[in-house]
Amino acid sequence: MTGLTLGLALVVRGPQAAAWLGLLVIVGSPSLHLFGFVYLLPALLVVRLEVALAAAALVATATVPGVWLAVVVVVGWALVAGRRWAYVHAQVVRKVGD
Repeated sequence: MTGLTLGLALVVRGPQAAAWLGLLVIVGSPSLHLFGFVYLLPALLVVRLEVALAAAALVATATVPGVWLAVVVVVGWALVAGRRWAYVHAQVVRKVGD
């Protein structure tokens, strides 16, 4: 599994590369502790606020099913569905005149 995620990490490109790399680090880690889920943060910045808060609450449960469900929610919601539907991504707020 680690070799597969390392191979995928070498081909990740694009504007969401940091989010994908963070998720690949989580999935490919042979021994992952709770503090290793800090690599989920770039992906949480890509998703909508509601989904990011739900995923953060799941990580905060500090249970194995909770943290992995958070990873599945972020991957499924934002990074996979975001390629098809743009409204699942975070809304960028710009100042008037920019």
